[in-house]
Formats: sequence, C-alpha cells, structure tokens
Amino acid sequence: MKNTNKKTDILSVGIIVLFLGLIIFNKNPDKFLYKTVLSPKEALNISGEIHFKDIRQLTFSGENAEAYFSSDGKKLIFQAHDGEELCDQIYIMDIETGKTRLVSTGDGVTTCSYFQYPDNDKIIYSSTHHHTRKCPPPPDFSKGYIWKLHPEFDVFRSSPDGRKVEQLTDT
Repeated sequence: MKNTNKKTDILSVGIIVLFLGLIIFNKNPDKFLYKTVLSPKEALNISGEIHFKDIRQLTFSGENAEAYFSSDGKKLIFQAHDGEELCDQIYIMDIETGKTRLVSTGDGVTTCSYFQYPDNDKIIYSSTHHHTRKCPPPPDFSKGYIWKLHPEFDVFRSSPDGRKVEQLTDT
C-alpha cells in the first residue's frame, strides 16, 4: 500500500488552484503566460542609465571579437570568422556605412588587432600566415574554454587597407 502524506497532497492541490486562479482572473493573461521578449536596446533601457542610450548593433553574422575603435571613432578593427572556417581574420568596418573589409592576408589565424595611435595610418596585429596558409587545428575545449597561443604568432604592421605588410617580430 502506498504511503501518502496528506499535507503534501493538500499543498499540491492548493498550488494548482492558485495557479489556475491567476490565469482565469488575470486581466492580462498574455503577460502572465508568455515571456516578454525585449529588443537589445529595450533590455539596456535601465532607469537612470545614460551610457547605453544610443547603443546599436554593428555586426550581424559570424563570431566577432576584440573590437577597437580608431582614435577618431570612425572605424572599428576586429577579428572575426564566419561559416565553416574557424580561423579568425582581421577586418575594418566603416562605422557610418557599416561596410566591412578584410585587411589581414586571409591566411593562417590572426588576433589582437589595433589602429596605430594617434594617426590611424597603420594597423598592428598578430598572425601565423607567414608559417602556414592553413587554419591551425582548434584547441581542445573538453576542459572548458581555452585561448590557443600558437608558437607561430608574430606581430605585423600594415597600412589600413592591408597592403604593405611588415613583420615586426620573429618567433
């Protein structure tokens, strides 16, 4: 014979009745039954918050990281990859138009890109392109996130259009 606890049974029935009552007598059941989805701009609309009032999304596909503005605020340099290829490359975006262009070589893997301060007339980034055109194998994430520091990484400087690449280090 099953041993039941009357207090547990009464509590369970009470919770069900309360929940049904909230649904039946609620003046706006949609808000109660469905999660309200906020746009990113609405989600950051916190009372008294002034820093996020003009926030906007700049990228819409792929994985984009380590983004830095030029000193005049007109351009953004960042590393990204899209689709099947998991090898980050360096891109520059014109903030006003949203136009993005590849500025690294497109070979190897790249990271850590910056505009050369204060004139923005050069960019600096790390790359493995001089050792191999291929994308290195991804790191082992079985124990969590890891950032792979490839021994082939060297630092390069180029013009903002990606031409005139100059190797600054030799590892």
